[in-house]
Amino acid sequence: MLLLLKIIVVPTLIISVTLAGRRWGPRVEGVLASFPLGAGLVLFFLATEQGEVFAAKAARATLVSLIAVAASGLAYAWACLRAPWWASLAASWGSFVLLILAVHGIPWAPLAAFGATLASFLLARSCLTRVRVPRRPRGAPGTCLCA
Repeated sequence: MLLLLKIIVVPTLIISVTLAGRRWGPRVEGVLASFPLGAGLVLFFLATEQGEVFAAKAARATLVSLIAVAASGLAYAWACLRAPWWASLAASWGSFVLLILAVHGIPWAPLAAFGATLASFLLARSCLTRVRVPRRPRGAPGTCLCA
């Protein structure tokens, strides 16, 4: 029964998020995709099969791994300003691997793991450069006012 749930539930959630994005747009899809639906279900299955202690350790490791996700996104954003996409991707993956190796060596308390993860996303967000696109004034030649 558990195998059947694994095979049906996760793909159904992914398809549902995709269809919601087609219906209501990329912002809704992004919000829905950011929910820990996949990871939450995997952790549920781990708790069912391996026990609560194992699932708690896996949940903490998943949470701490998000620090590396934030760093890899920031590394890609910085690198793509000066390098081709493939070099930026290598920089992103490299930063992810280095941070994963670093953070998984630390014995995290649950609250500390949550705080560090939240801080990493806030820090990464504050370090992203803002690109300003000049706006053309309304009614300027070459603009369509009918849209």
